[in-house]
Amino acid sequence: MPSEVLKIFGPVFIFLFYFVFAHRNRHFRIYGPLFYVTCFVAMSSNFSLFYRQIFQFIQIVFVFYFLWGVVNHRSIHPVNKVLIPFLILILFSVFLSKLDSDSASQTINFLSIIGVLNFLLHQLNTSERIGCFVEYIGRLSFIISLLGVFEYFFLGSSRIEVTFSNPNYLSFFLGIGFCILTAGKRSSIYWVRLSVVLLAIVVSGSRAGLVFPLLALFWSTYQSSGIRNRLLQAFFAVVIGVVLVVSGITRFSDEQSTSGSDAERLIFLRISIEMANDHPFTGVGWGRFPAEFSDYATLTDLVYTSDGDAVDVSGQERRVTHNDLARILAELGYVGLIWFLFMSFRLGLDAFKIGKNYYFFVFPVWLGVYIFSLTHNNLNSLFFWFFFFLPSILKRLVGSAKRGHVMISSSLESK
Repeated sequence: MPSEVLKIFGPVFIFLFYFVFAHRNRHFRIYGPLFYVTCFVAMSSNFSLFYRQIFQFIQIVFVFYFLWGVVNHRSIHPVNKVLIPFLILILFSVFLSKLDSDSASQTINFLSIIGVLNFLLHQLNTSERIGCFVEYIGRLSFIISLLGVFEYFFLGSSRIEVTFSNPNYLSFFLGIGFCILTAGKRSSIYWVRLSVVLLAIVVSGSRAGLVFPLLALFWSTYQSSGIRNRLLQAFFAVVIGVVLVVSGITRFSDEQSTSGSDAERLIFLRISIEMANDHPFTGVGWGRFPAEFSDYATLTDLVYTSDGDAVDVSGQERRVTHNDLARILAELGYVGLIWFLFMSFRLGLDAFKIGKNYYFFVFPVWLGVYIFSLTHNNLNSLFFWFFFFLPSILKRLVGSAKRGHVMISSSLESK
């Protein structure tokens, strides 16, 4: 495939950008976090050559670095007060269910995510460092988008992937970058970056990815002063939405494909509820939805698409929920779901308040990440957990700044 060439050589351009950005921003403590993001984008889901194996080794190194820091400093980040109860629920569900390869690998993956997340939070302990970190993500999304546009127009890919193995997760990263870029200073390059990233999201064919630019635009409209500015931005939001649907360039126009996919997701949700009803306190066990799927698939009713076609999954062996709330419900039961919803409610309020008063990009990013997880499985992604907890992290930094401990000096503060 022509796009395979981009997976082989794309990481070279990504790492070159890392070295240029790191050289211009001489904050030694953020080199590690920036390097991890670079490796994640270039190699985490890139199955060409040995990229994925290299990334797994790098992730192990970061986890051991975090553990060494805990031993030396004898302290952990406050975000673990929320994560540890969720981890206890996971370990409890694993202990009471059948431990198989799926359950073991998913638990190990989650533990590694906690380790790397703590490493990032230990390094990014000031507003200035977090500002530089998210600025890098925004600019890196522009570089990835340039590669994606090249893949679409010159390599003939119908849905771009760049260095990712799935166009939906590519659009997830680009969507986060788009929201971050909207908080930059208005200039000619500002509009160029937004246009290129938006185009890359569109040609990725991801419906969930389009949520991010729409949220960013509506949030900008809400934050704008004056009726004229709000009406103008709302008008552009409607025009963009109509053009994307009518042009046929997105999968919104493929009604047969999208309605079939939506019908399957509804079936998976029903199966998750059935699993939770059978195991209300512990679920079927962390990571065990695919293994238990076939036993429940034969018991579900058919779901019909808008065209009247029946969608039947009873003959399928292993599937995933394509919805993180459904996964938590099935694998951790109602207790796990209630805890996660409680966390979400508190962090959502923090995101709204901090995004309205200090950091413009936080609320659309947080809400976009959350909505994306309602249509995909994202709990093994570091980016999900980092941006999920980012409102709480920034809230602490703002509180410290008010008490005179930290200076708020991010280049990506509210307009």
